[in-house]
Amino acid sequence: MAVVSLGILFLAIAITLLSSWKTNRGYEDATKKQGLKIVGDLAEKCVLPLLYESKEDALVALEKVLGFNNIVEANLYFKDGTRFQTVGDSPHGPLEKQKPCIQKGPSLFSKDEMHWHFCAPVTVGGPSVVVASPFDDMMYEKPDEEKELLGFVQIAIDMTPLHEFQYEIMMNNMVIAISVALALLVFVNWVINRLVRPLYSLSEKIRGAQKAVQLEGPKEIVAIASVYNDLIDELSNQRKMLEAEVVMRTKELVQARDLALAASHSKSRFVANTSHELRTPLQSIMGYSELTREQLLEEGRDDIVELLDIICSDADRLLTLINSILDLSKAESGEIELKLASEEIHHILKEAAQSVRPLMDFHKNSLSIQDRTNNCGPVLLDRMKILQILTNLLSNAAKFTKEGQVTLTATIEEHRLLFYVADTGVGISPEDQKEIFEAFKQVEGVGSPELRGTGLGLAITKQFCSLMGGEITVESELGKGSVFRVELPFKKPIEG
Repeated sequence: MAVVSLGILFLAIAITLLSSWKTNRGYEDATKKQGLKIVGDLAEKCVLPLLYESKEDALVALEKVLGFNNIVEANLYFKDGTRFQTVGDSPHGPLEKQKPCIQKGPSLFSKDEMHWHFCAPVTVGGPSVVVASPFDDMMYEKPDEEKELLGFVQIAIDMTPLHEFQYEIMMNNMVIAISVALALLVFVNWVINRLVRPLYSLSEKIRGAQKAVQLEGPKEIVAIASVYNDLIDELSNQRKMLEAEVVMRTKELVQARDLALAASHSKSRFVANTSHELRTPLQSIMGYSELTREQLLEEGRDDIVELLDIICSDADRLLTLINSILDLSKAESGEIELKLASEEIHHILKEAAQSVRPLMDFHKNSLSIQDRTNNCGPVLLDRMKILQILTNLLSNAAKFTKEGQVTLTATIEEHRLLFYVADTGVGISPEDQKEIFEAFKQVEGVGSPELRGTGLGLAITKQFCSLMGGEITVESELGKGSVFRVELPFKKPIEG
């Protein structure tokens, strides 16, 4: 609205200035034509006063000229430039002191801000030719044999009234233009408000999502409001239907969730009971097999000892599988509790390295331990779970690396404990990296068949990390090895 108002105001001022300029030009042209006609007529009337050198007749002719508006001076000169008669004020002196001109007839030969000066030759007879004036740089028409130059007449017109009139015209035009501009602004404002205010009201009510809009204004705006009301009614009906659908689906989802939770608890109880029932006889088998093995060794029955070793190995693997399934089930059901205690990080690193040393030696791998915790002292940790996390990661690194390097690194960053397990093994493809933390998921085509696990180690590791408020990530490239990163929060034990 402000831009429109300024535009209308500037347009009004521009039109006023242009109109005033055209009006002033018109008055100036009219004044010039009037001055040329008056001085020409005066030249004809001054022929006899110059011929007979009658100052009385010249004075009468010049005084008649002063009767015209704004003429303040009239002079009559002989052809040699001598002033013969003058009336009125003489603001610019005699004719010979003015700017040079060529006198072929009536002409405007000098003007300034206050006066315009016109002159005309006084001649008698036939045609004339232009010759040098007896005045400096002056030219005049010298009559030939049929025309004689007698002298010159000069008049001065006061331009002050014209300037005042021009100023008055400009001010009147300005007042009229501003009045019209204000009236136009009022009208435009009224039209815009009539169109815009209903739109603003409609937009505000639409933004408030009201059920109905009652507007007064142009029929187009009222029509828009009517369409909006129909749309709101339709949306209201759709929203009620959607809310009913959401309520129904929510009930179904709650029922499904309850069934899933019940099934999960049933599964956990079944796994726990089954695992308990399986572990008891399995441990008995392993115990009796070990006793039998020792007796056979004393008797030198090496062929049977080899069979018992296979039984013990398979039983150990089966026990590990049962324990892993039980741990995963407890972690998923939230039945595992953290057992925090004050522990030294370097002791955990050393114990984890010792537990996987046989597997490292089997594949001829070199294991390096780097403790970068700067002897931070004891921290509150669940030792068994962290030990199981590190053992799972180191075991996997040993299984999929042959004659390579495995590095276990521990460091601390802003109350976060970081473990890195890096290897130079076969690596993991980007597709497999998305699935390795899922239960029973294994990388196909790598590792020795006899050393392939159950696919539960990384799943349990991820569950334990989440349980302790941390996370586990992996960076790997096929043929270049893998780096597993475990980040866990920790606290210092309260002294005293």
